[in-house]
Amino acid sequence: MQHQPIPEVDAADVDRVLARDYAADRSAVEAALAAAGLGPDKARVTLAALKVAAGDAERLAEIAGWDPRDLMMNAEYVAWSRQRLPKGTPFCQERFDRISREDFAAYRRWLGRDCSDRSNPDSEHAPTADPSPAE
Repeated sequence: MQHQPIPEVDAADVDRVLARDYAADRSAVEAALAAAGLGPDKARVTLAALKVAAGDAERLAEIAGWDPRDLMMNAEYVAWSRQRLPKGTPFCQERFDRISREDFAAYRRWLGRDCSDRSNPDSEHAPTADPSPAE
């Protein structure tokens, strides 16, 4: 069964990332987020914007208005967003699972804590070990 993890995040995560990555420009960053309709009440999309901007307040102002799906794809599913498969390539569950685990592990490392995968009721947390190296 196809399954891409969805991180369970909250306002405390937004606050922690703002303090960690945007301390010097925090008020400007919060204003840019608010202008784009983002903030702690929209934690997943806000964190996606913060991650994609990679600590750059000017870049954040540029991307904060992106479509939320584009933000989340570029923040949470980095390896998947780089996949370029030729048309007609057959689906491979093992490859899908490996890339999904790699993406979720990378997101958790960036977030700085173990977050639950809210899309999978069978799993309290995403894999706790780093995935095997890419082939």
